[in-house]
Amino acid sequence: MVSTLPAFSYFTDVVGTNSEHAVTVLNQLGIIEGNGEYKPYEAITRADFIKMVAIITGYDKQTSFE
Repeated sequence: MVSTLPAFSYFTDVVGTNSEHAVTVLNQLGIIEGNGEYKPYEAITRADFIKMVAIITGYDKQTSFE
């Protein structure tokens, strides 16, 4: 599968690092968000982790708990 995503990073603090591609793809998929900085050396909050899991699993799109 060939990625059609642009080869640039929204997060300025990961440009040129090993994680640039992964962070860029996760951002473009809507899994992570930010204000131009990813802050790769800071811990994520429990809420951010749960949000990422919900998006990845599609749970955020469910309308009922049945």
